Amino acid sequence: MKKLLLAITVLLALTTQAALADFATGKTAYDRKDWPRAIMLLRPLAEQGDPAAQVLLGNMYVHGYGVKRDPAEAYGLYRRAAIGGNAEAMVVTGAMLQEGIGITADVHQALGWYRRAAESGHPAGAMFYGLYLIRGSNSRDGNNILPNHADAYKWLRLSAKASKDEKSREAATTIADELAKSLDRDIIAKADAEVADFKPLSGDALGPIPAPTTTP
Repeated sequence: MKKLLLAITVLLALTTQAALADFATGKTAYDRKDWPRAIMLLRPLAEQGDPAAQVLLGNMYVHGYGVKRDPAEAYGLYRRAAIGGNAEAMVVTGAMLQEGIGITADVHQALGWYRRAAESGHPAGAMFYGLYLIRGSNSRDGNNILPNHADAYKWLRLSAKASKDEKSREAATTIADELAKSLDRDIIAKADAEVADFKPLSGDALGPIPAPTTTP
């Protein structure tokens, strides 16, 4: 039994190394805009559930790089990557749901993906989630989202803290500063403490996968 377990462990390690090598080669082909080779290398990995490969293949379908443009196929790939824990894919999945690209628009579900990305530590997810919490949303299906400026302030501060892009960081900071003018000092202090102590979540800690909105 021990020999069998050892053999399985070695096989899995070799398979993982091969997958990583294939992804690296596929990513190089993608960056060089060698679309046929990128598709050849990335599609098998995407079908096996590799979130990074699913994101790149999704990019190709949403823009029509080397394939016929297919937003619905792109959405499916992004969503699978998002379910697999890729925070970038969570943001894109939310954006496609928000705008109704490749899928029926569902603002409530979009917000769920933005929040999931935010809680994963993704700066754009925190930005989009915070912006939604500023204004709320009146959905035609009746699933309205109420404004919450205290939470919006917190997520915008987190976005600014996590962002590596100067313009995005400045935008999040500017909006958070403006919100702070209408918030109680104690609320700001509590939010700032939560920002300082924030640790990204992953896996089951993120809770259930956002589901399609049910019309009341």
